[in-house]
Amino acid sequence: MLLPQLGSWHPLRFGPSGEDTLLVRREPDLYRIHMPGWLDAELSLDGSSLNARFIEGASLESREATLRQILGPLVAHATGRLVLHAAGVVLDECAVALVGGSERGKSTLAALFHERGRAVLADDALPLDVDSHDASASPGSPIVAYPAAARVAKLRRPTADALGRELERDPIGDRQVLQLSPAASTPLGAVFILGDDAPLEITRLTKQQALLELVRGCHRVDPGDPALLTRELAQLERLVREIPVYSIRYPRRFDASAELIARIEAASKRPAAAPR
Repeated sequence: MLLPQLGSWHPLRFGPSGEDTLLVRREPDLYRIHMPGWLDAELSLDGSSLNARFIEGASLESREATLRQILGPLVAHATGRLVLHAAGVVLDECAVALVGGSERGKSTLAALFHERGRAVLADDALPLDVDSHDASASPGSPIVAYPAAARVAKLRRPTADALGRELERDPIGDRQVLQLSPAASTPLGAVFILGDDAPLEITRLTKQQALLELVRGCHRVDPGDPALLTRELAQLERLVREIPVYSIRYPRRFDASAELIARIEAASKRPAAAPR
């Protein structure tokens, strides 16, 4: 039987383009987390407790942002939840996940939905509770607490300008922050895999295609732990069995955003037949 390798550091990339590094090391009873020059933390293996120590002088805003943006997804995964690298928005009574890596437009799409009055659950890391028949999406980790007003979407300057907003700067990055309203856990209705800059095209994926795409689109506290990976794969298999998954290619132009939003809303309401 494979066992997780103890005592070795796993680098996890984060930041707008994955340019920053977080180090995670599993020990017998906890994970050690190290961000060079910024923090050291211990996370229990079941995600029930987190102790984070920041460098002297770190502001309250930057500490909250680190908990929300960086540590929160790791905590959620350790507690047993599936965490997609995705934005999450609520359309009517169902949530939609917009899955993609850095530079795929997750935050921009979340902001566009927000401007149309839709609740936003997340803009980069979306925790899911998956059971045998359905899944629900939620706005954050169960133990990383911060004020509701601190929930934000992180936007590049061109997106903020296109929205006509003068926004505050992210305390731990170079993006602008859009304040989000409180949101609650919502049943998941559809998943969209964000693709290339191209003419608008939405295609429903087979279960096998969806599984392969989603395996690449998860946040993981320890990519080297076979038990966590086995649990995650079982969750993904249940997810693609119950929830429609689409690939979407779309033009990265703000003047095309109205049609894009309308097509996503239409597809989430009227799922296409699953391909064989």
